[in-house]
Amino acid sequence: MSSIKPIKITNSSNYGTTIKNGTWKEPSVSNLNLSSSIKNYTDTPFYEQKETEVFTLPSVEESFLDLFKGCLFTLNGISQYSLGLNSPTQIVKYDDLYFIVNTFSNMILFSKDMVHWNLIEAPNGESFNLAHSVAFDGKNLVITDTDNKKMLSYVYDNGNFIYSGSFDDNGLKTRFHYVTYDKETATYYAIGSEFGDVTRTYEFKIQEGQFISTSGEVLVGKEINTSNGNHYVNDNQSYVRSFTIENDSILMPIHNLDKSSEILIMDKHFNVQKTVSIPDSIGGVTCIKKVNDYYVLTSSTDREGHLSSNIAIAKTIEDFANGKFNVVDHSIYKGLENYTGNIEPIPYFIENFDGVNWLTINNSKTPICAINIDEYGKVELLDSHIK
Repeated sequence: MSSIKPIKITNSSNYGTTIKNGTWKEPSVSNLNLSSSIKNYTDTPFYEQKETEVFTLPSVEESFLDLFKGCLFTLNGISQYSLGLNSPTQIVKYDDLYFIVNTFSNMILFSKDMVHWNLIEAPNGESFNLAHSVAFDGKNLVITDTDNKKMLSYVYDNGNFIYSGSFDDNGLKTRFHYVTYDKETATYYAIGSEFGDVTRTYEFKIQEGQFISTSGEVLVGKEINTSNGNHYVNDNQSYVRSFTIENDSILMPIHNLDKSSEILIMDKHFNVQKTVSIPDSIGGVTCIKKVNDYYVLTSSTDREGHLSSNIAIAKTIEDFANGKFNVVDHSIYKGLENYTGNIEPIPYFIENFDGVNWLTINNSKTPICAINIDEYGKVELLDSHIK
């Protein structure tokens, strides 16, 4: 990416605010019409900026955008101010490609620079149905097409993604939520879950568009097992939305209706090694991720499954069970902008790339943020201006 020089803004005190370990890569300045008359602005850099340094934009107000005649993004080559995001669940990077899973608009976007975006088409003239996540090994892309109850595979060829196969767990119609690719094991990992059904886990590879188990056999979902091989019993009243691979472990937050939520600490074959209970005050957990020196839990429901959002942080996973955690003031994400509709903003998945931790927020006009936690545990959200 070419070096982007920030514009000094004399009437905005928060421009150039950085977060620890970096911040999002600003795409928009490079597309502005620099021939426009811009009062109170100068093209003199406010900071000495190396090519790899990145900055945030100021809060985008209507009066600010009115100063510019150019576009912020292109989508399939068409210039526009907004990508039309509607409750995306994931923004993630694999190799040199960025992906946005724009869930409620049933769109999957990809880009090489976070400025020029393209759409991945659903197969057979159909549409995605609340897809939640993607994973990419450099050649094969996997999409969890959640409410179509399939995983889809695509081949990346000459800058485009070409549909190559699907998997519905042999007719079981699993509601797939989350998939990731682990370079260390050269394996895809996925989860399928729904209240009233068995949570299933998947370890697989893609061969000629087909979903194959790591042993080369037909892929079949497995129930979660304890370390001694017994089934992890949840009485079919549990729900899993995501998991995180951390070193040699899988961290999986599990929302239980019949008891408190838990974090399952597992090996890389989804065998449970340890469980950590989560206080009911945090609610129905969605995602766990380590951000700087803290673990962050997002939740999208309360204990009973009603929509209710939280962000909780702790130094260790066990601290959640020991009561040594903080719940972030709701205003940090509810106050960013007005809701989209009548449903409150819901923090969802966190992904790390380019030295930034990215948080998607459902039902918000600020759907993608950078989340940072300083050494004292103070949480800060920065608007990425990807909308």
